[in-house]
Amino acid sequence: MVLWGTVATLMALVKTPAQLLGLRFLLGVMEAGFSPAILFIISTWYRRKEQSKRFMIFLSAGILSGAFGGIIAGAIVASLDGAHGIQGWKWLFIVEGVSTVGCALIAPFFLLDYPATTKRLTPEQRDLAVARLNADGITSRNADGEVSSISHWRAFVDAISNWRVWWLCLGYMTIIGCYSLSYFNPTLVQGLGYTGSEAHSFVRLGIFGTAAARNPSDLPRHDQWNGEPGTNLW
Repeated sequence: MVLWGTVATLMALVKTPAQLLGLRFLLGVMEAGFSPAILFIISTWYRRKEQSKRFMIFLSAGILSGAFGGIIAGAIVASLDGAHGIQGWKWLFIVEGVSTVGCALIAPFFLLDYPATTKRLTPEQRDLAVARLNADGITSRNADGEVSSISHWRAFVDAISNWRVWWLCLGYMTIIGCYSLSYFNPTLVQGLGYTGSEAHSFVRLGIFGTAAARNPSDLPRHDQWNGEPGTNLW
């Protein structure tokens, strides 16, 4: 996150389109591992039946940030434009980049290590956390009862050699491609006669608010529904 925030801050210094594209590509590289890492951390602490709701809470935060992020960004640009001789769009990158670096610096004080190795829990608490996962078939210990580990390279090879990962990538990229629609929706709404800020508010709050209103992880599983007429799944 430190590198991610640093690159975002440096985007305020760009002078040419080539510099902007180069830093934007580098920014994508730096932030690409953030969401997978968060989902991985969640999966190391919660049992399978507990993970979906935690995943949705994290993903819903992204949805809500998409709804309000543009409004906040507009306020930053409008209020800081010209401050200290710096244009508003540059202030946007500076504020967001510095904020990201700040969050990265304090994150280690809040994030825990793996349940079996974290030093912030008592031995009894660690044993309880590990026992919960073991009961669900999730373990990081080998046959000798020791905490097992593999190299980063071995983990990478195991990931790219798993056919499920490639299907997941295909589905995920399809979803990401659909996100491009959100970039044009404000322009379409603005064509109806609304101002830029009004169009942005209507689109973001409408679409993302609806998406965040229902948590799919709360829906009954097929084995919890007896299929009787009149049963309300919602």
